[in-house]
Amino acid sequence: MNIFATGLIDTNGDEESLFSSDGSDFFGYGAGWVYRFGKTTVRPQHGLELFLTAPDEESANQAFALVSDCMCAIHMENMHLLEDMKPTPIDRLADTMCIDNTSRMILVIRGVVDAAELAAKASKRHDFVYAISRLALSCMLTNCSPYQVEIERGRRNAFSDYPLDHVRIGTATLLAYSAIEQIGLGIDGRKHIDKHGKWLPQMREEYIALLCTLGIDQHEKIPWMIRGKQSRIQSSFPRAQSEPASWQSDYISDEMLSIPDAVNRARILRNKFGGHAFTEAITDIRIQEAVSVQYLAHSLIIPAINHTSTKLLDRENH
Repeated sequence: MNIFATGLIDTNGDEESLFSSDGSDFFGYGAGWVYRFGKTTVRPQHGLELFLTAPDEESANQAFALVSDCMCAIHMENMHLLEDMKPTPIDRLADTMCIDNTSRMILVIRGVVDAAELAAKASKRHDFVYAISRLALSCMLTNCSPYQVEIERGRRNAFSDYPLDHVRIGTATLLAYSAIEQIGLGIDGRKHIDKHGKWLPQMREEYIALLCTLGIDQHEKIPWMIRGKQSRIQSSFPRAQSEPASWQSDYISDEMLSIPDAVNRARILRNKFGGHAFTEAITDIRIQEAVSVQYLAHSLIIPAINHTSTKLLDRENH
C-alpha cells in the first residue's frame, strides 16, 4: 500500500479539535483504500490535509475522484478547482515541490472530512457511488447552490432565451432525479400515481416504509423553490399538501413539501424535460427547478448512505 497526499486541507469551521489534533482521530476505510487526516507543512495553521492509502496511483485517483464528487454533492455546487488536483505519492513530493511545498496545488476548504467519510461509506456499494456521481454532475451543470439562488435572485431566476441553458438545466434535473432512482427511491407513475397526478394512498404508505428502511426521516419537509413569476411548469404540478416556507416574501413563494410529494414533482420534471424530446415548454424551465430536485436528492442520498453504513458496521461488530 502507498500513501498519497491530496493537497486538500479541511478548515472545518470552528471545530477546534481539528486544528489541535494530529489527525489520528480522523480516518476511515473505503473499498480498498484508507483515508486519514494529518499535519502538513503547507499552511498548517489552517487545518489538516487529506492523505489516501491505496495499492497504486490509479486506485488513489479513483478514491480522490469519489471524494471530489462527495464534495460537490455536499456543497451542491461545482467544485471546479478539484478538477486540477491529483493525489501525489509522498515519496515523490520532494521531486514535485519546493522545499516549502509551495509548488503543488493546495486547496483549503471546509467539508473535506465529511466528504472523505461519505466517500468511504459510499465506495462499498456501486449504487451509492453512482448516485453520488450523478448528483455531482448535476450540480456541476448548474453550479448554483440554494444559497446562490437567493443572493443572485435576478440572474439566477430569470427565464433564459438560450437553448443551451434549457438543455443544461433540463439535463441537470434529469441527473438529479436519476440519482434518486439509483438508490431505489424513484417512482413509477403508472404504479404509484393516480390519473390526477396524486399518490395512490397504499403506494404512498409503501413508499414511506421504504424511506424508513433507509433511515430517512419520513416527516422531513423538503423546500421547493418558487421564485418570481409563476411558470407554466409550476402551475402544472398536482395540488399537494404543503406549508409555506418561513422565509416567504413578495418575491419568494417557496413551499415545504413531504418527501413523497417532492419526489412526485421531481418525477414530473424528469418526464417533461429529461426523458423525451423537448417541446416549447422547455423554455419555461429555470435553474430553481433543477436546484429543488438536487436538494431533494441530497436530502435522500446522504442519509441513506450513512444509515446503510451504520447497519453494516453493526453487523460486523456482532
